Amino acid sequence: LYLLFIREHKLIPVGGLVKSWKEDLQACTIFNHAVEILSEQNFTFIYDVSDLPALNIVNHVKKYKVSCVVLGMSRNNKLVQIIHGNIIDDISRKLPSLVDLVVIS
Repeated sequence: LYLLFIREHKLIPVGGLVKSWKEDLQACTIFNHAVEILSEQNFTFIYDVSDLPALNIVNHVKKYKVSCVVLGMSRNNKLVQIIHGNIIDDISRKLPSLVDLVVIS
């Protein structure tokens, strides 16, 4: 099981941004919650900063030979949901055909 957190930034400076999930409060919250829930499971955290989250997700799927992708998104902001909907469409078009996609909102 892999838990991928992507911090999306439209512009990434040459020197980069946050290098570790431990420096990202939201990622820490999600990863710590996962540790509580998945304490019996063996899983790997993957943290990334990207200006192209859909492509980044697909690249990780191919790299780790994932058979199923589960995506979650915030329920709070309708505009963010629309934008993430476009990202989900992009991911679904780029995923290898044998990879299942599940979206939780």
